[in-house]
Amino acid sequence: MRQGADGASEGPQQLLKWLKEIRPRPQGMIELWDDYRFMFLCGEVWSSDSKSQDLPRQSYNYSEILVQAPKKLIRILLTCRICGRFSWAGGSLLTIHLVLNLAWADIREAICYLRQVIGEDQGGLRELLNYASDPTLFPELRSPSIFMELASGYLRFLKSIYDHKLPSSFGWHSCRKWGRVVRSCPPDHRLLRGLRELELGDFFMHERHQDSHDIVQWLKTFPEPQIDLMARFDQPLAGPFGFDELEEWWNRWREGIFLPWVPGQSHETNALADDGVNPDSLS
Repeated sequence: MRQGADGASEGPQQLLKWLKEIRPRPQGMIELWDDYRFMFLCGEVWSSDSKSQDLPRQSYNYSEILVQAPKKLIRILLTCRICGRFSWAGGSLLTIHLVLNLAWADIREAICYLRQVIGEDQGGLRELLNYASDPTLFPELRSPSIFMELASGYLRFLKSIYDHKLPSSFGWHSCRKWGRVVRSCPPDHRLLRGLRELELGDFFMHERHQDSHDIVQWLKTFPEPQIDLMARFDQPLAGPFGFDELEEWWNRWREGIFLPWVPGQSHETNALADDGVNPDSLS
C-alpha cells in the first residue's frame, strides 16, 4: 500500500472515506476500519525505517502507560523493538500476527488501548516504543523467554512459507533478522528440530548472509556438533561479507536491543544499532 502524507497507510483511509459515504452509515464497519487505520499508523511509526522525526506534542508518563498497558501490547512493542526494520507499515503488523500467533482482534484490542492515552501523536508513539526497551521496566527483555517465543514463531512462519501455505512475499517483508533472534536463544532442541524441518529454497538463499551467519554461530553453542546443519546454513555465506564484518553487525544489534531509551535524545541517537550497511538489503 502506498503511504499517505500523514504517515499512515492510505488503504484504510480510502476505505473509511468510502464507508462514510454509504447510507445508512455502517457504524460498526467504520469503527473497525478506523481502528485498523490507527493500527497501520502505529505499525509505520514503530518500524525502524520510519522517517518520522516528530517530537511528542505533550509530556507523557510512559512508564505508567506501559505498566498499565495490556500484556499483549508489551509483547507487541518488544517484538517491534527486537525485530525492527520493516519495509512497510503492514510488515510489522503481519509479523506480530504470524510470529506471535495473535489474532487480529487481540492485536486491535492491545494497540487501540493507546488511542485513549496517546492518540495519534506520532512522536509520543515512537518514544513509547523505545521506553519498552528499558530493562528496569521489563526485565524479560534480558531473559531468553521473549527470544524463544519469537524464534519459535519465526520457524513456524518460515515453515508455512516453505510448505506453500503462505506466499513467499510475506517472508521478504517480515522475516528479516530471524537468525539474530534464534542466535539470542540458549541451545534448545525444539528450535533445533524446527531448523531441521526447513527446506532452504530460493527465498532463504538470496540476500540472507546475516541470518545464515547467525544460525551457524548459534549451532556452535550446542555441546554436540551439528555438522550437517552447519553445512546446510553455511551455503548462503559465499557473499561479500567476512566473518568479522558479520560479527560486528551482530554485536551492534545486541547492544542496541539492550540499550535503554534516553528521553529527550534524537531518534538517530536512540535508534537500534543497525544503522550501518545492512547485508540483507544487498544482492
